[in-house]
Amino acid sequence: MNRIKPIIILLIPPLIVAFSTWVYCENTTFCHKFGSTPNSIGAFIYSFIVALIVYFIFKLLNLGIYKIFSKRIKSYQLALIVSIVFILILLSTPYFQMTKAYLTKNVSFCEQLSLADKSHCVSMIARFRNDKSICDTLPELEKSFCLNRFNEEKKAPEEVIEGGTKTLEEKTSGGTIEPKETECDIWRKECVKEGEGRCSPCGCRNCCSGLVSRESVHPYRNETTNEVVCLENMTAYVCVECGDGICGQGEDWCICPEDCEKPDPSDLMSTNRF
Repeated sequence: MNRIKPIIILLIPPLIVAFSTWVYCENTTFCHKFGSTPNSIGAFIYSFIVALIVYFIFKLLNLGIYKIFSKRIKSYQLALIVSIVFILILLSTPYFQMTKAYLTKNVSFCEQLSLADKSHCVSMIARFRNDKSICDTLPELEKSFCLNRFNEEKKAPEEVIEGGTKTLEEKTSGGTIEPKETECDIWRKECVKEGEGRCSPCGCRNCCSGLVSRESVHPYRNETTNEVVCLENMTAYVCVECGDGICGQGEDWCICPEDCEKPDPSDLMSTNRF
C-alpha cells in the first residue's frame, strides 16, 4: 500500500490535465488535427511521465538531504509536493481557465484568456446558456465567429414528407440547400494586407503577394541595461514588406531590422511596465 499511495497521488494532476485538455479541445478549433480524446489521452500520458520523473528526482535528492529535517520525508509526502507544484503550474494555463468557465458557466473566467482563446470561451458560454447576446462582449470579427459557432448548433426544423424526413429548408428549395457563407468563410478568402495580422479565431491566412510573415515583436527599453529589447505581448504574426528599404506599415526595428533603424532607448516604453 505504501508503494501504491504515491502513484495514486501522482495520478491526480495528469487526470486534471487530461480533463482540462479535453474541455479546451472540445470547445476550440486548435486541436482539430487529432481531436479532443486523443489529445487528452496524450496529455495524460505525457504529464504522468513528467510527474514520475520529477518525483524520482525529488526522491533521490531526499535520500541525500533528509537529515536536514527532523525525520525523513515519506514517499507519499514527496508525491504530494510534486502534485501540488503541477497543479499550481496548471492554474496559469488557458486550459485551466477554459475549464473553470466550462464548469461554472461563468463568462468572467474568459476575460483572463488571449483574444483567440477568449472568443472560443465566450462562444462556449453563449451556447451553454443559449444566449447569443453574450457574443456582444467581443470585437467585431471575433463576435461574428462566436455567432457562427452559436448558430451552427441550431438545426433547421424537420418535417416528415413523402419519401423521408427533410428539413423545411430542403422542402422549400426543392431539396437543394446552398450552404450560407459565414463571416469566417469570407475572411479566409482574402489575403493579408501589409501591416495586418495573419491569424484570428477563424484560423490563419496567407500574406498577399510581395509580403512576408514575421513574428509580431516590438522594441522596449530594458530598465536595468538601458538597451533595446524585443518583446511580444502575445504570440502573433504580421504581414510586412521587409527588404524594400522602407520602414512601412506594421514594421519596426524588431520585425524588419533591414528596413527600420534601431530606436533610441529613451524613446521606448520600459520593460518594467510588464
